[in-house]
Amino acid sequence: LTKQLMTFAKGGVPVKETASVKTIVTETVNMSLQGTRTKPIYDFAEGLHYIDADADQIGQIIQNLALNASEAMQGDGLLEIAADNIVVNDTELIDLGEYVRIRVSDNGNGMTDDLVKHVFEPYFSTKEVGHGLGLSISYSIAQRHGGTMSVRSTPGHGTEFTILLPASHGALPIKIEEKPGVSKGSGRVLMIDDEQIIHESLSRMMKALGYEVSGTMDGEEGLRVYLEAMNSDDAFSMVILDLTIPGGMGGRETIVKLKELNPLVKAIVSSGYSNDEVMANYEAYGFCGRISKPIRLVTLSAELKRVTEL
Repeated sequence: LTKQLMTFAKGGVPVKETASVKTIVTETVNMSLQGTRTKPIYDFAEGLHYIDADADQIGQIIQNLALNASEAMQGDGLLEIAADNIVVNDTELIDLGEYVRIRVSDNGNGMTDDLVKHVFEPYFSTKEVGHGLGLSISYSIAQRHGGTMSVRSTPGHGTEFTILLPASHGALPIKIEEKPGVSKGSGRVLMIDDEQIIHESLSRMMKALGYEVSGTMDGEEGLRVYLEAMNSDDAFSMVILDLTIPGGMGGRETIVKLKELNPLVKAIVSSGYSNDEVMANYEAYGFCGRISKPIRLVTLSAELKRVTEL
């Protein structure tokens, strides 16, 4: 709920990667419908395009729709999810071009035209208990991905939501089998973060992975420590910067000054929020990688190794 509220209140800039609609939809729906009698029926077109998307945010849309549909059918019905490729060439709502269309249909009681007009409005809900944000957040997410959402419903005959998301025109991702465990490494890492608990936990994690760690509480101190190390025989191989440091120099400002000291600095931006453009487009701001909080050991080890090998 906190992530959804953050997305609605601050925009939730999508942290995009090339993703499979089929994977996002099936994993999210199967998880959302656990413990219910609602049965999902999938229909994915052959050659379905990939999308450039924030998988967590698109998952929020699908989860909201799946849960709403299950409740509308009182937990006992058929939820139909279809996805295909379409070309949009006659609308002012979104850019023209190729899109992936996702349709989520239930056979519940449906809604009247008066209700349909309000479904994407904040705080509007037909439930006795509900915050009325799920669909408005979903609509916002679709728009921020360059797409849109629509709904049609007939009383007594169910409801169908349609999501349009721009098709990816980049290279298709190469599926790599993930191996369990962590990747150990070596090197000296400078961590700049204003929270002591992050210093303690992240230091333990990185030391367990084989790295030597030093830490500072803000960017100004971090720059001083980094420069001292540069002028010695014990320079840092990587820097992890907290994006936001209240009352101090955060990652956005610090990376600029680090680049002045060392244009080849390997820096990773870290944040618990996705509402900042830096997390979505970290390379454009001079970073080599990103780590979202809360930080998992496997994720940390993989990103450290990847950045080390750049």
